Amino acid sequence: MVSSRPRRGRLAAPLLLGTFLLATTAALSFPFAFAAQEATDEGDSGICEEDGVSAHDAYDLGETLIRDVMRNANATNEYLDVLADISDSDFHLERTFLSPGSLRALASVRRWMEDAGLRTWLDSVGNLHGRLEQEGEYRDDARVLLLGSHIDTVVDGGAYDGTLGIVSAITAVKNLKLRLDSEASLGLRRPVEVIAFSDEEGLRFKSTFLGSRAVSGTFLKNGYLQATDSKGYTLASVLETVGLSNSEEDIAKIAMRREDLYGYVEVHIEQGPVLQSLNQPVGVVSAISGQTRMYVQVDGFSGHAGTVPMDQRRDTIAASAEMITRIEDKCNEFPLSRENMLVCTVGEFNVFPGASNVIPGYANFSVDIRCKDDAMRGEVVSLVKRELLEISKRRKVECEIQMKHSAESCQSSPTFTESLRRGILGAHELVGRYEEAREKSRKTGPPDPDPDPGGQGEGESLLWDMNEATVPVIASGAGHDALAMSEVTPIGMLFVRCRDGISHSPLEHVEPRDVTVASLSLYQFLVSEALLAA
Repeated sequence: MVSSRPRRGRLAAPLLLGTFLLATTAALSFPFAFAAQEATDEGDSGICEEDGVSAHDAYDLGETLIRDVMRNANATNEYLDVLADISDSDFHLERTFLSPGSLRALASVRRWMEDAGLRTWLDSVGNLHGRLEQEGEYRDDARVLLLGSHIDTVVDGGAYDGTLGIVSAITAVKNLKLRLDSEASLGLRRPVEVIAFSDEEGLRFKSTFLGSRAVSGTFLKNGYLQATDSKGYTLASVLETVGLSNSEEDIAKIAMRREDLYGYVEVHIEQGPVLQSLNQPVGVVSAISGQTRMYVQVDGFSGHAGTVPMDQRRDTIAASAEMITRIEDKCNEFPLSRENMLVCTVGEFNVFPGASNVIPGYANFSVDIRCKDDAMRGEVVSLVKRELLEISKRRKVECEIQMKHSAESCQSSPTFTESLRRGILGAHELVGRYEEAREKSRKTGPPDPDPDPGGQGEGESLLWDMNEATVPVIASGAGHDALAMSEVTPIGMLFVRCRDGISHSPLEHVEPRDVTVASLSLYQFLVSEALLAA
């Protein structure tokens, strides 16, 4: 059996109210603060590299600083190990919205944020914020650059989904501050804030992106306070139970204004196999695919399996099978389908009466169509509808197609896409410099008490084969907190390779070296987007 991230002794969390309140004590000691920022009236991020510090500056750093940067980046793996051990279950990884496990996890994250030099606070829906600031005016503007992801998990989930984006942001910002403190001529061009969102998976209240929707300002209009969990508790009552404010006025204060934001960038495991097939540890996300979800109902006529001739049947399984195959064929054949991440899925199928000796008279199935090009998605949806109706007419069955959900694609900021691409190149250059110094030390220097601060092990290298032309730029077929944040600010995403594309599973796995590279890539991105020389 393939192993996942090793977990130490699991921290149990009895679901008794008294224990719950005790478990939240440490987490709820965060100071409540809402920083007011100076408003500016600017559009999409549009900073050119010459305005900031180049990400390709590894050779300007001293060897001691490089080793410290590598050590901090590798600590991302240690943080992941700690969070993998914090669960509401003794038997698997599970953290839901404001559960005891989630609050203990946030307490650990808070300590790491403060160790990195960030000012921390918990907002009214349980999002943990940590901000890197400086005294006096910023060298560009006061709009904040947000980083982050979610602290919650699915039931029996993996150790990287969400948490990788939080802890890699913390270690990247820690390295940014290290760089800032090492050179008197450098200053912050803008504040940088890391957010650990309290809920993205939507497991407890069946509403995704609770945390990021509060920050983007769409929480209240969706009526989430009245949502109930499986035990009948409303979200508002849960907030009150753990000591947070459930007033609409306080929750409205969480929302950040478009004019106060520079952008949002998220590191996330790919949850797919593309980076693994390219043999690349990280890649840049160009867009989050739009989605159309339909429900198809097929009505025929039930009959005896042995007495109705084949040419007189109105068989709904046979008709549905042809429809599903046609959907797959058209999706594969559509021009530029691969380039635009067009995927079509039938994930649910039901049949009635479901007896071996009865011709089925009714069937229904779901259709999920995703594509990063909304116009192409629209064409495919129309094509699928026409094809299904043609099949139903020929097979003499009734077909009703219901539209259940439609969401437009989200394009990444071109500025962030390019800056993240340069960040990956800068990380590769930094690792190369580190490996050179490491090899030189082994050959000529005295024994090193810490020979591998990058965590790769004796005789192993963190370097990977790549050049400027091979930095992957791919689309995301899944929605993330970046999707909710795109409603209020430009977004960017960095994907990290995961083994066999497996996610939402205990088998979810990212190689430690890829985790380190992700942190370094985000750090180099921050060097160009958040530092400015005098």
